[in-house]
Amino acid sequence: MEKKDPKPYPTHISPALCDAYLNTTYEVVELGFSILVGKTNASLDNWLSDNNFESWAFITAWNPQSLEHSLNWNIQQNLKLESLLRQSGYVYFQAEGRGKDWSEKSLFVPDISTEAAISIAKLFKQYAILHGTRETTPRLLFIEY
Repeated sequence: MEKKDPKPYPTHISPALCDAYLNTTYEVVELGFSILVGKTNASLDNWLSDNNFESWAFITAWNPQSLEHSLNWNIQQNLKLESLLRQSGYVYFQAEGRGKDWSEKSLFVPDISTEAAISIAKLFKQYAILHGTRETTPRLLFIEY
């Protein structure tokens, strides 16, 4: 039986968009550190350890399905995300995803499982989240619909 090569990207997202997500700098503004996909981060690991957290996610409500919306609309969506996180008992910190020529306000959410982070991202029609656990490399998780 012949093995097929795995697809490098999800079929519902263009390779250019996937590359943009993979090359984004994920800045946790409130805590003063940045996260890169696939790169270990001593500052992040130390912060998680110091605060007794194992996992984390970087989530936004801006520009669902990477379709550009107005600044006001995006702000309102992120406020809804904050409200949902608060009601669900999560703490979060202001963050921002920064690409070559764009940025999106986001939230860094410690102590959240992969499943919970994906479920929340799906509510806001996001294509991907950044997720990790202490002492592992951050992973970009593409969301299937």
